[in-house]
Amino acid sequence: MARGCTIICQKLASITWILENFADNIVNNQYDNGSIPVTIPRTRYSRSTTPDSGWSDAGVIIPWTLWQMTGDTTEVKKVDPSMEKYMDLLYQKTGDTYRGPGSSYGDWLSFQRANVNGISGANQILISDAYYAYDAKLMAQMARALGKTADAEKYETLFTNIKKAFIKNYIVIDSDGRLTLLSGSRTPTRVKVITKTREYSK
Repeated sequence: MARGCTIICQKLASITWILENFADNIVNNQYDNGSIPVTIPRTRYSRSTTPDSGWSDAGVIIPWTLWQMTGDTTEVKKVDPSMEKYMDLLYQKTGDTYRGPGSSYGDWLSFQRANVNGISGANQILISDAYYAYDAKLMAQMARALGKTADAEKYETLFTNIKKAFIKNYIVIDSDGRLTLLSGSRTPTRVKVITKTREYSK
């Protein structure tokens, strides 16, 4: 048992170091406007200074994950200015529409959506909106952990506003009480969340 626990602790320690190093590299590779490249370090695939949802969000998700694994907020506090800068950029991009900034890749593991620009996966706009909400929720939690009450409330409000916009843009409840998740503006289908999938013409 002791040997097994030791091995597990060693592996966790290695993962912790990797995540800390990755979080630091994200900060070092962040663009001046706050955008985070889709590859760290930057490569020829990450020259765009426009945030790419699901990829650039690593700048928020990695520090949060590290905190969840260790209970230590040291890295969160260290990279907080970088995360704030990224979140400010997202709001600058879409403002009070509370939409995500967009995504070139989206969720390319999903089989439901036909290829867009040679890349399949779930609708990129829906993915972008969802990640924006996720970022706001994680930022609120980290701000609470750092004792930054005003920032926590700011991000909780942001999450609520994004959630309302998401419901307005994607959720439909028909007269029978069936809930439908719209797949987004790029496809003519609606995906049934509770009942079987049905197609509608937009």
